[in-house]
Amino acid sequence: MIKQLRLLSLLLVLLFVAVQAAWEQWRAGDWSNPQLLMVYPVAGDGAADTARYVAGLKASEFEAIEQFFAQQARAHGVLSERPIRVLLGPALSSVPPRIPERASALEAMGWALRMRWWAWRHTPPSSPVPQVRMFLIYHSEHSTLESLPHSTALQKGRIGVAHLWASTEQAEQNAVVVAHEALHTWGASDKYDRDTLMPLFPQGYAQPHQWPRHPQAQTELMAGRRALDDTHSRMPADLSEVVVGESTALEIGWRDTAR
Repeated sequence: MIKQLRLLSLLLVLLFVAVQAAWEQWRAGDWSNPQLLMVYPVAGDGAADTARYVAGLKASEFEAIEQFFAQQARAHGVLSERPIRVLLGPALSSVPPRIPERASALEAMGWALRMRWWAWRHTPPSSPVPQVRMFLIYHSEHSTLESLPHSTALQKGRIGVAHLWASTEQAEQNAVVVAHEALHTWGASDKYDRDTLMPLFPQGYAQPHQWPRHPQAQTELMAGRRALDDTHSRMPADLSEVVVGESTALEIGWRDTAR
């Protein structure tokens, strides 16, 4: 009898998880109401200037991301004036688990589980409750790092990690990284070659029918870089150099809204 009760309890837990996942998936594609993206800044390296930068962040500094999403959504027929609201949450003192470099499928799965556990433990309660949580890990502009650690996001669990420079001069480029990782949580896929980092043609191009094809003045958000020619690319300076293309709009449900 006890064994049967344990089995029943386990089945009920699994059913609850499945129903919750289905509910989150449905909500992720419902653009009739604003989706809430909460960003939580973290001083990621212990540097004094990083801590000062994080302490001085204001909600208004993330308005450009919200306005970008509103503009791009309208271009795809979404009727909501604010499809994504970006809210600034409190700064966190704990750093999330480091993303493994060139991880195997098993290692990536292990990191995803640790990340979801960490997010559950360290996300402070809030009202309203966000659909997406993004943890912004800031690094000193005086760091000896040659490049920032890899940023990533999980569609299951709706959480992301963005590594950014703690610099006002880098704020606009930081916004591109946050917007890119945020759309992963809504189901958008990367549109660049993982070996060369070049945008994939045509889905990674803002203007795939342009002739001559290069240089591209803008890039698709999920491509990450703007193609200058067949072998060279550059990260966009700000969100004015970025668009959400048709392929991404289909993945996140924008093309099915008000069409």
